[in-house]
Amino acid sequence: MSALPPAPALAELRPMLLCERKTIPRGPGWHFEIKYDGYRLLAATGDAPRLKSRNGANATTWFPELVEALATLPAGSILDGEVCVLDDIGKSDFERLHARALRKLLGEPPPGLLYVDSVDDGAWLYGHALALGLEGLVGKRAGSIYQSGERSRDWQKIKRPGAVPAKRFRR
Repeated sequence: MSALPPAPALAELRPMLLCERKTIPRGPGWHFEIKYDGYRLLAATGDAPRLKSRNGANATTWFPELVEALATLPAGSILDGEVCVLDDIGKSDFERLHARALRKLLGEPPPGLLYVDSVDDGAWLYGHALALGLEGLVGKRAGSIYQSGERSRDWQKIKRPGAVPAKRFRR
């Protein structure tokens, strides 16, 4: 039995990128989740939690409430996720995130992080995303390997027609 290589440090990683598609991938082995509209971040958990933006910026000071939650998790994990503000029905609102002070919007921050589960029926979920006016879906091929900073056909985003185009906001 061989030892696993050590987990890469946050500084060495970049988020795995998605390929954009117009249609939902068919066939077995795909899992789907709602595509939230927010800031894509990598996060290191544990005693010294850190956040890093998709473009490599240190985002730790941007979201102190997340740093607090990440500190409660076991050290040594790297999470890849989307930071967003949800409205009353669970729809992400980038405008509220962009202009936020989360403590004012949410009161006391939640004690943990939101875990988003996936479903296997992409057509069903896409229908609901369209009905709710959400941005779209993310499809991830089961068993695929995370590829730091690479665009992979194993992770795909399917936006609803008329969804806000990428690069609409710049710092």
